[in-house]
Amino acid sequence: MELRKIEQTTAGWAGSSMAETKRAESTPILTDTSAWISFFRGDPKVVEQIKSLIRTDRIRISSLIIAELLQGARNDAELKDLAESMEAFPRFPEPPGIWDEAGKLSYRLRRKGVTLGLADCYLTVLAKINGAGIYTLDLNFKKIAKQEIKIECI
Repeated sequence: MELRKIEQTTAGWAGSSMAETKRAESTPILTDTSAWISFFRGDPKVVEQIKSLIRTDRIRISSLIIAELLQGARNDAELKDLAESMEAFPRFPEPPGIWDEAGKLSYRLRRKGVTLGLADCYLTVLAKINGAGIYTLDLNFKKIAKQEIKIECI
């Protein structure tokens, strides 16, 4: 698999109404590792969704997502291309105490019978703090959204 450079464009978002379009254009989207992997593999649906998010400047990333992507590089060239590509996107800052909040979320979910990885809880808290949705193919996030944290999963 060869990593493709991500091209930023300025075309508009195709929403169903003006109000929905404005809201959609303003909501940042934390794009999860699972979505990026499918993008780089060329999944047509994911490629189109991410290109739409790029056009509307809504994609956000985190240090954790970048680290997960970098660890999957197969060679030095992919590692370099991937690192350079991710530099194009705004990164949410990591506020103090966020890992504590992720641990507390994991605890509350586990008490409800939902066991999830700490990384997923961390990304959920990060999205919530920043008023962001999450673009993911990971069904674990849907489990979180059904419980106590209201996040937009696309």
